[in-house]
Amino acid sequence: MTAGAGHPADTAHANLVCAQSVVHGLIQGGVCHAVVSPGSRNTPFVVALHEAAAKGDISLRLVLDERSAGFVGLGLARITGKPTLLACTSGSAGGHYLPSVMEASRSRIPLIVVTADRPDELHGRGAPQTADQSNLFSAFVRRRIHKAAPAEGVGGWWADRLAAQLLDAATGPHPGPVHLNIAFRKPLYTSSDVEAMSPVKMQTMRGEAGLSDAQYRSIADVLNSASRGAIVVGPVELAHQTVSGIDPETQALAILRLAQCLGWPVVAEPASQVRFQKQDGSAVVSSGDALFRDAGLAAKLQPDVVLQFGGAPTSRAVLRWMGAAEEGAGGDGPNRDITMIAVDVTGEWHDPGANVSTVVAMCPVSFCEALRERIPNRSMGSWAAQLCELDNKADALMKRAASVGLWEAPLVRALVDAVPEGGLLHVASSMAIRDLDSFSSAIDRTIRVSANRGLNGIDGTISTVVGQASAWKSGPVVALMGDLAFLHDVAALGLLRDGEFPEGLTLVVSDNGGGGIFEYLPIASGFEGFEERFVTPQPVDLAQLCRGYDVPVHEVRDRQGLRDAFGTIGQPGYRVVHIAIDRAQSVMRHQELWKDVSVEVGQ
Repeated sequence: MTAGAGHPADTAHANLVCAQSVVHGLIQGGVCHAVVSPGSRNTPFVVALHEAAAKGDISLRLVLDERSAGFVGLGLARITGKPTLLACTSGSAGGHYLPSVMEASRSRIPLIVVTADRPDELHGRGAPQTADQSNLFSAFVRRRIHKAAPAEGVGGWWADRLAAQLLDAATGPHPGPVHLNIAFRKPLYTSSDVEAMSPVKMQTMRGEAGLSDAQYRSIADVLNSASRGAIVVGPVELAHQTVSGIDPETQALAILRLAQCLGWPVVAEPASQVRFQKQDGSAVVSSGDALFRDAGLAAKLQPDVVLQFGGAPTSRAVLRWMGAAEEGAGGDGPNRDITMIAVDVTGEWHDPGANVSTVVAMCPVSFCEALRERIPNRSMGSWAAQLCELDNKADALMKRAASVGLWEAPLVRALVDAVPEGGLLHVASSMAIRDLDSFSSAIDRTIRVSANRGLNGIDGTISTVVGQASAWKSGPVVALMGDLAFLHDVAALGLLRDGEFPEGLTLVVSDNGGGGIFEYLPIASGFEGFEERFVTPQPVDLAQLCRGYDVPVHEVRDRQGLRDAFGTIGQPGYRVVHIAIDRAQSVMRHQELWKDVSVEVGQ
C-alpha cells in the first residue's frame, strides 16, 4: 500500500490488519467456528473472517439476529469444546448476546465475543449507534478487553497477544465467555489488496496438580466409614469436559467404576451423562425425584455421606434428600448429619442447599481413579440394595402410568427409546427437563443429554440446538421443549433452512397451552389471576407457524401417532413434532403417579 500518512486508506488498512491478526491468532489457538451478525462497524472482522473461511481455516455462519447468533455459538462450543467466535456491530447489537453470555458463564462454555465500537471521539457527543459497550457483560465474562481504534504503522503483533489472552481466559481453569470490544474508525474498508498477516502463535501452558496422599486418605476414610453412602451426579456440561481434556464417557465410566468399588448407588439425572451411559452393572437410580417427594421415604432412605459430581441436581426432592436447606424455610438449615463432598475441576461450589463440607478442585476422572487405589472393593450393603429395589418399583409404576393416555410420561419414555446410540438429546428448561428426570429410566445405551442448566432459561433453545446439530457428528440430534420455549425462540426456525443435518434434527414440542410448570407451585391455588398472569396461554397455531417457515411438522394426536413421529428420528433433514397435551389431565396424572409411588413403594 502506497498511501501517505494520514490517508484514509491507511485507516482502512490498519483496521483490516488488526482484524486479520485477531482472527488468525484465534484460529491458531483452536477456534474453528465463527457466527457473525452483519453490520457496518464490524466490516473489518467480517472481511477477515470471510478470507479465513475461503481458505478453509474456519467455519463461518451468518445469523441475522444477534440473540439467536449467541445461542447458535453456545451450541457449537458445547459440542466442539472449543471457543466459538461471535462478532457483531456497534450499538444495541451486542446487548442481544447477553442471555447466551450469561448461560455460557454459568455453564462454563467458552465464547469469544467481539463487539465492534465507534472511536473515542464519537462517544459522549450524541453520535448515532454509540454507547459504552466496554462493560456490556462485565459480571459474566472471564475477561474483558477494550481496544481503541487501530493506528497505521503499529502492526498486528499486539493483536496476537490479545488473542492469546482471550483464549487463555476462555479455556483456562475456569472456562467461559470473554469479551473484546474494539473500536474502528472510518473508512472501514478499502478495495485494495491487503496481505494476510502471519501472526506468532501464543499459548499458555498449565500444570495439573492432584491432592496430597494425606488428603486422599482423609477422603477415603470418610467414604469407608459411611453406612449409607451415595454418589449424586447433577448436570455435566459436554463442552466443559472436552475443554478439560476429558470426554463425557470417560468421566461417566470413572464415576460408575468408583461406585462399584464402594458398593454405592448412583443417583443420576438425565443431563449427568451417566443415566444414559452404556455400562456394566452399576446401580444407577433414576426415580429419585418421585421417590424422595414422599417425606417418609426420603427420611428412611437418607444417606449419611454423599459424593457429588456435576452441578446441583435439578430435582428439589433430590436436593432435600441430600440434606439441603429449603429456600425460605427457616429452621435449623441443612442436615448436618450428612457429610457431602463435591468434586469440580475448577473448584466451583454447586451447593444451593448449603450442605457441602468439602470441595475437591481437580479432574473428576483422576479423583475417581486415585480413590479406587485407596478403597477396598466391597459389595452393596442392605441400605443401597433397598434403595435400588425401591427405584425399580417406582420405575415399574412409571411404566404403568406411561401406558395410558397421551401426556408427558409416555412422550418421554417413547422419545428416549427412539434416540439411537450416539444420538444427542437437548432438553429445554422448565417442565421439559423435569419430566425427562421424572419419567426416564437408566438405559444400557449411550446417548448424550445437553441442557442450558447454567441459568435454566427457556430462551434460545432452538438456536442452541441448531448450533449443536451443526457440530454433532455421532448421530441424530433431538430437542424436547415446551410450547413457550418454542415460541420464545421461534425466529430461529429460519436458521434451519441454512443448515445441513444428514443425521437428522428433530424438534419435539410438548404443547400444554402455556406455562404448565406453574400448576405445581403454590400460586396455582386460590389466585384468581393465575391463568392469565402465570400460565399465559398463547393463542398460536404452532403447526401453522411451522408451515409458514416451510418447516415440516408432524402433528401427534394419539399414541400411535407418537410412535410414527418418533420413527422419523435419524432421517436426514429437519422437522418439528408437535404434541398437544391436555394440561388439566397432565397435572392430574402427575399427581396420581406421585401418590401411587408414595403409597405402593412406601409400604
